[in-house]
Amino acid sequence: IWHKTNPMPNFRGTRFTNAHETLLWCTTSRKAKYTFNYQNLKENFEILQKSTDQNGNPLKLIKLPTPGYVGEDSLRYPASYANFYIGNDVVIVPSYDHPNDDKVCEILKPFFPNRKIVKLPSNTLITGNGGIHCATQQQPSV
Repeated sequence: IWHKTNPMPNFRGTRFTNAHETLLWCTTSRKAKYTFNYQNLKENFEILQKSTDQNGNPLKLIKLPTPGYVGEDSLRYPASYANFYIGNDVVIVPSYDHPNDDKVCEILKPFFPNRKIVKLPSNTLITGNGGIHCATQQQPSV
């Protein structure tokens, strides 16, 4: 599934758990205090609502909450719970000292029944404009 071009901030907040389940990073209300990307996330949800898996079945969409504003006075960091890492026996979920930290772990548990869900404090990591998933990606040989 190709998303629309020019995402902000170069991230559409989608994670696939299997062929037909999709976790979405969502701001559920335009009235929420921090909605810098509400429209982009809404469009993403609408695109995926109309999409199907390889067998033509609709995707099951599961909304992940946002961690609210993470940043300094004038600089917002791209904090997201969708930036989790899936290991052999564990799912490492970023946490940001926000009430949604526990909520997102409960949302993820049913999708990874054989893995332990572990929160990792990520306020410092996100200052580099990346998260757990970003930091664990492969490095090309030079």
